[in-house]
Amino acid sequence: MRAYRDDINLLRGEEIGPELLKAIETTRIALVTFSKNYASSDWCLDELVKIIDCKRVLKQRVLPTFYDVSQSKVLEQKGNFAEALLYGPKDKVNNWRASLLERMLGSIEVDVHFNSKPKFFFFLV
Repeated sequence: MRAYRDDINLLRGEEIGPELLKAIETTRIALVTFSKNYASSDWCLDELVKIIDCKRVLKQRVLPTFYDVSQSKVLEQKGNFAEALLYGPKDKVNNWRASLLERMLGSIEVDVHFNSKPKFFFFLV
């Protein structure tokens, strides 16, 4: 199992690197962790668009989890999710909206909620 996260040294506004796009394309299962600040990152939303494209075209499995945000806030695009769609780049907003509304979020395979910050995460693959 390989885990990828945004590099804190990357500048805001830069495009997703080709190595990350390739990693998304070659994965069999994508675990997407939505948090209350998820939508404040253009990168996260762009990655989600790519993940949903790969789900449709390559039949990848997507397992969404929710950390400190409710599933309904993501699906109904409230809070930070609404702001991202209001103030985001016009050329990307429609793709973000469609990806957030994707049926895979409505028929959750894994639905994990944390009410407090966990001490650690573990994954079984």
